[in-house]
Amino acid sequence: MNNTAHRLAQFISSQKMSVIQFETEIEVSKGVVAKAVKNGTGFNISVAEKIGEKFPHLNLNWLFTGNGSMFNETEAQQVFMPAVAPVPMPVAAPDNESRYYQQKLEELNKKYIAVLEDYARCMKEKEAQKTVAVGRATH
Repeated sequence: MNNTAHRLAQFISSQKMSVIQFETEIEVSKGVVAKAVKNGTGFNISVAEKIGEKFPHLNLNWLFTGNGSMFNETEAQQVFMPAVAPVPMPVAAPDNESRYYQQKLEELNKKYIAVLEDYARCMKEKEAQKTVAVGRATH
């Protein structure tokens, strides 16, 4: 079995989901993930992007390379620590397919960090608005 397909199967299992539920959650055609997991083959980058978007707690570096742990920081830590460093890339000289996935992984990391930073900014703005509203109510 392709190591990425094996790790994806592990992740799906950890989420207490069936492959069909997982496919529905990431909004791909029925059988796309099932075929990859069953046959131990890879999947295209659009599937990988959907997985990253729907399951931000999944460490994509782990999924594609096996490096690190299955999960990113806890959700609470991500909310209060939005400036998360990108997942480090493997040091070994990659083949063409690995380079392609590393590039896509870096792009997803940048998008993910931007979303977290935007969320943190919004939360700070909300907190500032609450403070102003409370200040007005007490005067």
